[in-house]
Amino acid sequence: MQEQRNGLFLENTMLFSKPSFNEVTAKKSLCTVESGSKVELLDEEKDPKMVGLTWIKVKIIDGTCRGIVGWASKEKLVRK
Repeated sequence: MQEQRNGLFLENTMLFSKPSFNEVTAKKSLCTVESGSKVELLDEEKDPKMVGLTWIKVKIIDGTCRGIVGWASKEKLVRK
């Protein structure tokens, strides 16, 4: 069975250029993706500094962030 490569966000989610979160990146988010936005999953990476946090690299399929590629927290995503 092939792994599901599409999903959608459960709530508004900030999208970042790198898989890390701190005060600097919080101010430089690429876009705030709206709840319900569909995404294509591109990659996944565990955060080396924050235990239990996994980042996903996504391409936004619809909404105001359509076409933007970036990183977000995996916990806010549902696979479809």
